[in-house]
Amino acid sequence: MNLMYVAGISNSIALEVWNSYSNAFPRALSVQGYLQTIMALTNSTGLVVWPASRTPANLNITSITNVPANTWEGAVGMNGTNGFRVLFQTTNMQFLTNSVYTNFTKTFIPLGTNAIPRYSKYEINQGFYPPDWTLVITNRLRYYLYDTSVTPNQLVDFVNITNEVRLNLAQALGGGSGLFSSGAGGGQYWDNTPAPLNYLTTPGVWSRGVLAQIATSLNAGSSDWSPAVSATPDNSQATSATNFQSYLTSSNTQKLSMQAPFNPFMQLYHNATFQVNDPMVHYLGSDITDPNPTSRVTPQPPPSNIRKINDRYQPWGGKREVMGSIQWSTAPPYVYDLSVKDPLVRWSDEWDFPNSAPGTSTNKFGNAGWIGRVHRGTPWQTIYLKSPVADTNDWYRWAGDVDTHPTNDWKLADLFTVAVDANSVRAQLSLNQTNLAAWSAALTGIDVLSSASPGYNSTALLPPVLADQFIAPSSAELQFIYQGIQNVRTNQPNLVFTNLATLLTAPELSVASPYLGATPSDMANYALNDAAVERLPQQLLSLLNVEDAARVVVYCWGQSLKPADRSIVVTPGPNFGLCTNYQIAGEVGTKAVLRFEKRVTTTPPATNINVVVESYQVLPTP
Repeated sequence: MNLMYVAGISNSIALEVWNSYSNAFPRALSVQGYLQTIMALTNSTGLVVWPASRTPANLNITSITNVPANTWEGAVGMNGTNGFRVLFQTTNMQFLTNSVYTNFTKTFIPLGTNAIPRYSKYEINQGFYPPDWTLVITNRLRYYLYDTSVTPNQLVDFVNITNEVRLNLAQALGGGSGLFSSGAGGGQYWDNTPAPLNYLTTPGVWSRGVLAQIATSLNAGSSDWSPAVSATPDNSQATSATNFQSYLTSSNTQKLSMQAPFNPFMQLYHNATFQVNDPMVHYLGSDITDPNPTSRVTPQPPPSNIRKINDRYQPWGGKREVMGSIQWSTAPPYVYDLSVKDPLVRWSDEWDFPNSAPGTSTNKFGNAGWIGRVHRGTPWQTIYLKSPVADTNDWYRWAGDVDTHPTNDWKLADLFTVAVDANSVRAQLSLNQTNLAAWSAALTGIDVLSSASPGYNSTALLPPVLADQFIAPSSAELQFIYQGIQNVRTNQPNLVFTNLATLLTAPELSVASPYLGATPSDMANYALNDAAVERLPQQLLSLLNVEDAARVVVYCWGQSLKPADRSIVVTPGPNFGLCTNYQIAGEVGTKAVLRFEKRVTTTPPATNINVVVESYQVLPTP
């Protein structure tokens, strides 16, 4: 048995960027893309079988485009092209022209060449060998976006990503990629497992794929035949099958060889696409890699995604082909799941990040809870201050990394403060306070947000209409929030909070807040944004601490004395030299604040209390 494998490989590459905002970019830009693509066809030993030089092929593409101010249009009225800039798009780049593989030298020879060692029509005396080829493609991408309206130019955006794609061609041909079911369809002809013992062969000499080719060559009625795979297009399928049958069963030894009339032929398309979900998150390889890939190897060309909204683009409510439309092309998972993305951020314009106060450039936050308005670096989500906990498997399917789970953000509540000095935290309420009156003092007057029902529309996708409310003393809502906090505390070890992060597990502070009023059932999907849901923790965090220490203020008064005039006894006798009167020479007053806190030690002390002098001052003279 002699084999001939003929293969050809081409590649297409494109890079596009998108202005996901509704308005055109107002300043002049320089858009630059640099791509280095390295390709090699290797075998299982790591030997480069193509290129013939044994050195991977290296392709460099550079694109630099200057965009005048206000000409990079926004994404309003998306019709499939608005807002997109294609930096480069190449098609049918020939990596390997149709060539014959030679097993003797482990490389490819272009068709029509007689340079194959031991070549007549086939490479002989090589026995059966399966195609042992793996296509390796490494892409190194650098993307720069400069604001050229200022001097020197300012960097607006930068991406630096390296990605490697490996495709085992033998596995893909045999259906190991999920393209075909086992032993069925075109994949059966590339099955390289040893054939069972039968009248044609002995085990290990031929493969199941070769036997499937022989069987189809004998079957004139097989639907797998076509002119593209027939070795004898001048003959009919039936004649070719009959002649092959005669050759295999005839005792005539005059014809010592015959080519199988049916030759498997397959085109495979490997689609490696790297897409962004949230346009704000595009800096790491994990940001552009789908954690739920479907089979990338298909027998038909994949549809192009160029100048179209990414399939992975899934803000609140899902991908919409037209901004403002309620429709999406496919119903996405987690479409209205506020544990993985911010509610009512349906496109980039709806982000509401903290900004400087008018007329200032300080960028200082009004309170510690404002950290909840900062983008956390995962798709469509700011720092997470809500109570629902996303399933870790769901989170991986959404973000591709379990280590970025949103509840990790809760710990930030203990790290940030807006207090300018230690005195600023003296009036904070201890989280372990159990007295309703104390909590009422902290909660009363807090400005919360609620939906101005019926200020929502489930079809028009208008911005939410929110109303300010102030927590009233002794209100049922205040008591509901207080009880929710106490419920969390009673579930802690020793009934004590040890950090602010645990407070955020109370649903009453976010999704179960009595002020949200999410009725009817779809109101939460269309009427409440992230600012409303996280309003209570945003306002409350700066007012609390986990300290549970007692403080004592100690005042001290002291005087210095000296003998008064003529107060010393000078008469001889037992009282000689005695001072009978003093006058005040000086006086001082001091104030000290002592804090009594629990001692943390592994050695039993005499007392379990530490006394810390928080402050000490000498009082001014009246």
